[in-house]
This record gives sequence, C-alpha cells and structure tokens, in this order.
Amino acid sequence: MKKITLLRHAEVLIDLNKKIYANKFNIFLDEYKTAEISNILINKKEIISLIKQSDIIISSEEKRAKDSYSLYSKSSIFSNNIYNEAQLPTISLKLIKLKTKYWLYIFRVLWLFSFSKNCESFKDTKIRAKKAANELINLNAKNKSVLLFSHGIINKLIKKDLIKQNYKVEKHSSSSNWDYDILFKD
Repeated sequence: MKKITLLRHAEVLIDLNKKIYANKFNIFLDEYKTAEISNILINKKEIISLIKQSDIIISSEEKRAKDSYSLYSKSSIFSNNIYNEAQLPTISLKLIKLKTKYWLYIFRVLWLFSFSKNCESFKDTKIRAKKAANELINLNAKNKSVLLFSHGIINKLIKKDLIKQNYKVEKHSSSSNWDYDILFKD
C-alpha cells in the first residue's frame, strides 16, 4: 500500500489579537512568515511514528514548516515552494481597525471569492496544488510512504486532488496545528 501524509505545521507564535488597519495587513503577513513557532509538541508520539515510517520527508519552503520538522529532527529536509501555503490578498485602504485574526478570516474569504490583489489567485493556487499532488504521487511511486510538512489550505487542496486521483482517506484532519491527513492507494 502507498501512503501520503499531509501534516500541518506547529502554531506560529504571533499575536492574533493585535488590532490593525487593513492597510497594515501586509506587514502582519511579513511578521507571520518570519515568526518563531511553538515548541510544544502536540501528538509527539504520533508525529515521531509518522517520521519513522516515512521513506521520504519533504516540506514547503516556508520557515514555519521547516522549523516544525526541525523540532523532531536535525537532519536536513528537501523543500519546495510548490507546497507553500495559499497566499492572502492585501489592500492599501485604511478601513477599520480589527484584530488580525479577523483580517485573516476576512481576507481568506475574499480570496476564495477571487479577490487576489497582491497575491496568487485561488484559481492559480488550485493549479499549483494539482502540480503538488502530482509531485507527491511521483514521489510515492518510488517510495512506500511520503510525509509532507506543509500548511492548512494548500494541504486541503492537495488532498482534493489526491482523492480525484484515486487515493483514499485513512485519517482526516481538522484545521489544527500538528494535525494531519493520511491518504493511501493500493
């Protein structure tokens, strides 16, 4: 049986309750990309088991995914930007001041409805996710088990494509940090 595991990174240590204007959201996104992650190892035994059972381990090129892997291993990891998280749009309008967690939600919903100012569109992200799924399938053809350290939205899109290509879900994830999907193919 061939297996692909899509694992979401650790929690990013950044204040999501800080109030900002919409035009400062791009600054928040830059801070989020470089922020440290929590070293609290949720599901530690499960993750260690996944790592040990995997023939190949890869990650997105984003700091939080690579840092998550480094909590478990000091060896280097192959990374590729095809697995990077779906981007969020930004605007230059000041608008109102809201907590960053609300801006995250608002901009993600706008992005899903094709608003993609200053970022990769939802359509292009789905195309990239399909390429990522194909890359994982190619890796899985040569390896029994593949583990990907990546992100919430891109993992969901990759999962959809893997299912379209006859992978079945063994374990379904929530959107929590350190949660994961396991897909398999006989």
